[in-house]
Amino acid sequence: MRDYLIVKNRNEFKRVTISEIASIEICSEKEHYVIVTKLNLEKIRGIGSLNKIEIQCSNSLVRCHRKTLININQIKKIDAAKRELTLSNGSQHTISRRRLKYLIVSWLDLENTIV
Repeated sequence: MRDYLIVKNRNEFKRVTISEIASIEICSEKEHYVIVTKLNLEKIRGIGSLNKIEIQCSNSLVRCHRKTLININQIKKIDAAKRELTLSNGSQHTISRRRLKYLIVSWLDLENTIV
């Protein structure tokens, strides 16, 4: 499994280490574009599909909503009542009802935490 992601935007290619990625979201302005947000809040817009990225990086990037992938290693807090998560860089993301339980179990399993 690769530890980086190549983000393509027109004629430019950028290599982004997965551990630097906070989240990846669908770009609402343009179809087939994604916005990669790094931990330092830098945003990189590129051409891509969340489905393909999710398959390539399934160990680290997890879907929390149909429009968002998050780096599970960067989760700081999950608020199940509000269906919201906070990442280590302070950004907050909504969790869909369908994915809430899976996300909590995956995160707790990753942290080896017993509740």
